[in-house]
Amino acid sequence: MSGKCKKLSQNVTRIVDNIIHDPFKKLEANPSEPKHILSVRGVGYRFNSGNE
Repeated sequence: MSGKCKKLSQNVTRIVDNIIHDPFKKLEANPSEPKHILSVRGVGYRFNSGNE
């Protein structure tokens, strides 16, 4: 991967991280121990409706 593509990829990753992080701050009482938006390694995120 060229230097420009790698830099762009890193920037896009940070943008997505920030988009995901903002709802954490609004929905979670304690964002470091999420109960509603859960990270699924290798997959992404899932919403915990509380019925599980």
